[in-house]
Amino acid sequence: MTIQPIITTATSQAQREEAERSGLPWFVASFEVFLIAARAFHGQDDIDPAALISGIAEIRVRAAAGFTAETFLELQGRRSPGRLPIWEELLLAALATRIGLGDDVDTGEIETARRLGLV
Repeated sequence: MTIQPIITTATSQAQREEAERSGLPWFVASFEVFLIAARAFHGQDDIDPAALISGIAEIRVRAAAGFTAETFLELQGRRSPGRLPIWEELLLAALATRIGLGDDVDTGEIETARRLGLV
């Protein structure tokens, strides 16, 4: 199921339009890949199924609530070639902390996810 995030605030109409045009597509594409990646955790012995299901649900609810236009624009794209999209990294970091794999994630990603209310 695709997500329909909203832009909660923007400093100008131009910023809102730029976020709609370039920031939201990065987020939506990353969220869809995140859901596929999250499903790969199902059935793994070291993952609590209830924590996984609730973690995905909590992240979905927070993501659907939206972010500022500035956030969508700041986090579009990739940090460097060959890396996952920024949003995908943050969503996976948030999920990892919820299912007991937070030690395997870059602390910077967790801090950003926490700042956004994903953790």
